[in-house]
Amino acid sequence: MKIAFKILQKPDLPWVNWVFQHHSLDFTFKPHNPSYVWKIVNHQIPPPLQKIPFVLTNNGTSTFFWLDTWLLSTPLAKTYPHISTHSTSPSVLVSHVMHDGDGLLANLRNRLTLVAYVELMSVLSLLQDVTTSDTPDDRFLTHGSSFTSRCAYSLVSSNHRFDLNTGYIWGSKAPIKVKIFGWLLCRDRLSTMVN
Repeated sequence: MKIAFKILQKPDLPWVNWVFQHHSLDFTFKPHNPSYVWKIVNHQIPPPLQKIPFVLTNNGTSTFFWLDTWLLSTPLAKTYPHISTHSTSPSVLVSHVMHDGDGLLANLRNRLTLVAYVELMSVLSLLQDVTTSDTPDDRFLTHGSSFTSRCAYSLVSSNHRFDLNTGYIWGSKAPIKVKIFGWLLCRDRLSTMVN
């Protein structure tokens, strides 16, 4: 979770720059020889972290056009499902759409359905008012607090089916190794043959 947080929120760190030089944030295209860091980030960013934050887009280099909540109160893929299915890259970045010559049309397949065409017109009308700047994107959680790995993890884990035990386990005065054992027990992650 911390690696995904730093990649999304701290683009000026040297190792994050190295990751961007070797791998794009567009996770639909798997590299020929994926690194360990790419595998971790690919596992953490799109599914869980896309559901909880919203982004104030400045330069759009770490904001996903279809998957992030940045233009409306819901992600564009959820609001406009038909046109998002015509996208050639579901995890395209806002910077690629806004600064490319053809913009959104370059990211779409040919032969749109009528419903997708109507949704395209709605998205294009929304994009007319969007301006970008040179400052990095600001990422916040849905309830308005700043985006940190601790808060993001607590929101992701609160949606789990064992969330009733979370307060009892982590709020107890037991030693940390007992808390970790209890957490693994509730998550059915103990390393035993028969749990």
